[in-house]
Amino acid sequence: MSGINREYDVIIAGGGPAGLRAAEEISKNPNTKILLIEKNNVKQTDIAWSCWPEQLEKHGLAQVISNQGTKTVYYSTDGESIRMNANLSTAVEEKLLKILFERINKNNFSHFNNCELLSFDQQADKGIAAVTTKGVFKSKLLIDACGYDSPTAKKYRLQENKWQWQNLVYIVDNVKRNVDLDEFYFFDRRITTKNNPIFWMEPYSKNKIILGAYYLLKNPISMKVIENELDQYRRYMDIEGDVIKECKGIIPLYDNQPLAFDNIMLVGASGSMISPGTAFGLFSSLESGEFVAKYVHDALAANIFTQKYLKRYQKDWWRKNKIPYTFGQISLRDQISNHAPEDFKKHFAFTKKIVHNESNILERWQRDETTIADIKKFSELASDKFSIAHLKSRLSNEDFIKIIYYLFKLKFYINTNKV
Repeated sequence: MSGINREYDVIIAGGGPAGLRAAEEISKNPNTKILLIEKNNVKQTDIAWSCWPEQLEKHGLAQVISNQGTKTVYYSTDGESIRMNANLSTAVEEKLLKILFERINKNNFSHFNNCELLSFDQQADKGIAAVTTKGVFKSKLLIDACGYDSPTAKKYRLQENKWQWQNLVYIVDNVKRNVDLDEFYFFDRRITTKNNPIFWMEPYSKNKIILGAYYLLKNPISMKVIENELDQYRRYMDIEGDVIKECKGIIPLYDNQPLAFDNIMLVGASGSMISPGTAFGLFSSLESGEFVAKYVHDALAANIFTQKYLKRYQKDWWRKNKIPYTFGQISLRDQISNHAPEDFKKHFAFTKKIVHNESNILERWQRDETTIADIKKFSELASDKFSIAHLKSRLSNEDFIKIIYYLFKLKFYINTNKV
């Protein structure tokens, strides 16, 4: 690669939604020299996304929707279900990435596929040297959009002793059964396996589905174990067909973490700025890429790249996006405080009541045997008005789904923090 440019204003490491969206926004200043590097291929991905249509529309990506359902379904371990109207959709992955890439202003833009960020050496006043599989490149700023493999997160030990959302997803084609395009199985706990994941199934098209298993863990488990458990769910759902793609990975779950260091800014999953399991992950990645651009422009204009200066980005992001980028009691508190009426704000009281007075519910949570009845009881402990029916009548569909999500997850806060 002799003769290529080795110096840029901004290097973006990672060609997923967050990295491409950042490149698009930053390139609106045609004088900014940008290098985008991707360890695989910028226009390909091994990830499947579900999302809310209006979120894609906000970023001009409505054309990538492959199917839009009308209902989401939640199954508890006792087989009870909640069905609700919600326009959840699936997205065509490669089409989305292609559109984002085409929207980048190519005036001062370069990109390399099969170019992985390995490490970096930063000096706030002199810039940063990015060490990659294709040599060393220098820039004033590095945007880390590498996801879970983030070299920044590893260097600063951001992921140590943190909860992680481990997943395996199959895209199954030529499905030999009728696929209901309207219903998305968002949380399905009807079968019990050793590690008790949350299973889900989404219709991609008439004969194509997305099938997945999610685990909330502190220590990742073997992918072979996950494959066996997802296969159990596949047999339970009687899904026969051809697995044309496997998507697997780990997403760290922590909020209010550093998003800026000398010469470095994190976006997307690198900064744990997404919320897995709520269909907000893709949107959050796109939002973080768009959000970071203003602070990149400001830093370049001021010619200041210290952590102290770049922390404005970190502070503003977490202030704007307090939710849904975490889980447990804190998230539920923020959900209730920001999205629900005053009578939903008794979260501390009802958490204590569950721990001290409702040990049978807590015990079922600890055994991963939570039922819909438990959730109803759980919510009613806060106040007479705090019920599933009342929530559904007072909140938007999206806010209701997020609160149900955190009701399922609150047990991890209880178990680990001994409220």
